[in-house]
Amino acid sequence: MKYFLRKNNRLTLQHQVDLLFSHGYGYFIYPIRAKVLLYDRNIDEDTWFKVMVVVPKRHVKKSSSRNLIKRRIKESFRVAIHSLKGSCPSNKIILIAISFVSGDIKPYDRIKVSIEKLMNEIENDIEKLKSIKD
Repeated sequence: MKYFLRKNNRLTLQHQVDLLFSHGYGYFIYPIRAKVLLYDRNIDEDTWFKVMVVVPKRHVKKSSSRNLIKRRIKESFRVAIHSLKGSCPSNKIILIAISFVSGDIKPYDRIKVSIEKLMNEIENDIEKLKSIKD
């Protein structure tokens, strides 16, 4: 099976981001902090998850280092997200914001382990996640 992280899987709408940060359920698995929210799916949307990756400038000053960390997070997320496909309700979208909280660059293996633990926790908590209507 091929795993993709396409443009339509990016979390870009401002009202969805605001809802995610105000009503989302938080997780912290070092060096990753995440907010997760179940959101009603529109009829025309063909995706079941949307993701946003943030690496703050206050933690990592060099832009090339921030981009490296973002690439590592996106790659590990791309491989791990499909474990949630079976547990996501068919009429919902999972909104996920992932923030990097460490001050130094972590190796891909460390980020991958954190993302996999995050996916396992989300899968276990999917029933108690809040659901927000449009």
